[in-house]
Amino acid sequence: MKQTRKTKSQRRWPFIVILLAVVAAAAGGWYYFNSREAADAAQATPALQTAKVRTGDIIITANGSGNLLPASETALGFRSGGVLA
Repeated sequence: MKQTRKTKSQRRWPFIVILLAVVAAAAGGWYYFNSREAADAAQATPALQTAKVRTGDIIITANGSGNLLPASETALGFRSGGVLA
């Protein structure tokens, strides 16, 4: 069996292919993550609503009967008593 020597360009060929594959994968990953961030930012930004300004009175009324209950209660304790004016 006769052994043949590989030329310099034949030995370099696999490294070039691997290097190109790594560069392509890095470029694809960069593109994917940048486009994903842009899509997330577009969804997170609410649409602006505009309206013409009008002058006038604001009238809000409410009526009814019932009991008001606080959402939470807190007990406060002070070292000294007095009247706040």
